[in-house]
This record gives sequence, C-alpha cells and structure tokens, in this order.
Amino acid sequence: MFSFFNRLWRILVGNAHSIADKFEEPIKMTKQGIRELKAQLDESIKSFAEIKATAIRSRNEVKRIEDAAQDYKRKAMALLQLAQSGKMDLAEAERLAGIAMAQRDQKLKLYKTNIESQQRYDKMVASMDSKINHLKREVAKWGNELKTLEARQKAAVAGTKINKTMAGIDSSKT
Repeated sequence: MFSFFNRLWRILVGNAHSIADKFEEPIKMTKQGIRELKAQLDESIKSFAEIKATAIRSRNEVKRIEDAAQDYKRKAMALLQLAQSGKMDLAEAERLAGIAMAQRDQKLKLYKTNIESQQRYDKMVASMDSKINHLKREVAKWGNELKTLEARQKAAVAGTKINKTMAGIDSSKT
C-alpha cells in the first residue's frame, strides 16, 4: 500500500514540475528581473541624491565655520593692533581679543567635528556612486541578454515553420 502512495506522490510531483516549467518563460522572467533592477536603480539614485545633497551642505557648513574661525582671529588681531596704536585701551583690547580667540577655539572644535562628518558623507557618496554604476551595468547586461533571448526565440519559431513546411506537415498542405 505504501508503494502505491509513494508512486502516486512521484507522479504528482512530476506533473507539478511540468506545469511549473510551462509557466517559467525565460523572456518574461528576464523582463521582470530588469524591471526589478530598474526599480532598485531608481531608489538608489534617489538615495544618492539625498546623500550627495547632505554632503554638499556639510561641505558648505565646514567652509562657513572655517571662515568664521578665521574672522574671529582677524578681529582679535585688529583689536590688538588698535591697542598698540593707542586708539584703544590695552586691557580692554586684550579682554576682547581673548573673547574672540575663545570663540575661534569653539569654532575650530566644531570645524573638526564637521570635517569628520563631511569625510563620512564623502565616503558614502563614493560608495553609493559605485553601487549605482554596478546596477547600471547589470541593467545593461540583462537588457542585452533579453535581446539575445528574443532573437533566439524568433529564430526557433522561424526554424520550426521552415521545418514544418519542408516536411509537408503544415496543416494547409496535409
């Protein structure tokens, strides 16, 4: 009795594989794969644009902070020069120059933090660019594969028609 069920099971599995093979058409599967790759490429490009924009903002912020730090240094120097020329009280100029240099030090600390962030963003941009280029190559590769499959299918259909005609098996000749 067990061998009967075992045999029946193998028949069902064999027929299921046969049915699955009929549904599995390489051209349709390749087209679906290309659509999925293009969707991934579109999402990647959007993410890339967001990361690139963030990297540009970070670069601009770093430049702005660097300029502010230099500006505080110039102000401190100008205050000390005013004091040396006698146009300003020396104690007051030194106090204000000290405040300006403290502000400069804060900007430099912020600069160091932001430069590290900028470098991380730049690495992410380079990585995303590499991945996008890889996806573009994959889409192109599978597009060429699709063209090849379609050409093979057309050649097979044409070959079948020619063989039927040559053999005289065509329904109109019988």
